[in-house]
Amino acid sequence: MADALARRSSVSGDLASAMAREIAAGRFEIGQHIVAQSVADRYGVSRSPVRHALEELATQGLIERRENRGYFVAVRPAEAAAFPVDPSSKEAAYHAIAADRATTPCPRTFQSNYFGSAMACPRPR
Repeated sequence: MADALARRSSVSGDLASAMAREIAAGRFEIGQHIVAQSVADRYGVSRSPVRHALEELATQGLIERRENRGYFVAVRPAEAAAFPVDPSSKEAAYHAIAADRATTPCPRTFQSNYFGSAMACPRPR
């Protein structure tokens, strides 16, 4: 049960990050209606993680929920680019690793505990 919940939140979190990148890239215009089924079809997922992702994006202010109408893009692409990446997403881990590699000499060998302690990445199971 806990594994299923973690997978579900991971999928919706990754989906929210991908949609935020699309908004920042200008693939959605301000005020554009976001249809959950279209997003689900584009990403090959069911509507459930799409709904969770849309709720997350609405909480962040990237989109707005209009009662009985759905979700609409609330910011321009330049404004969307300023929103932070979800710190629990895989994307955040990639950003942290890239930033570390750009500023810190590379260790001779990498071990999984290095990423666990230095990057706050959970160990794979």
